[in-house]
Amino acid sequence: MNVRFSRQANRDLEDAYLFHAERDPDLARSLLDNVISAALSVPTFPDRGSPQPNAAGRPLRRLIEKGHVIVYVVDDNGVIVLRVAHGARDLDALLAEFN
Repeated sequence: MNVRFSRQANRDLEDAYLFHAERDPDLARSLLDNVISAALSVPTFPDRGSPQPNAAGRPLRRLIEKGHVIVYVVDDNGVIVLRVAHGARDLDALLAEFN
């Protein structure tokens, strides 16, 4: 089972990296490594993430890593990471397009 990152998830990761790199480049790299590693580990146990309750249309799941929420869906082709957001963000608003 493979893991793919949506364009938006890639932008989310880039934004998080740039935000943290201004303050602490080592922290930014570590955060990025940890979040990507967590996402890449999802195929080992795809249902470990909690269901995303506000996702009406698709069976979205969320996994929390280093204060960031990784939102993904599992389909026949593998895992698709849809969004990566800081836990303080409004997930309902970020995921409105998937409802």
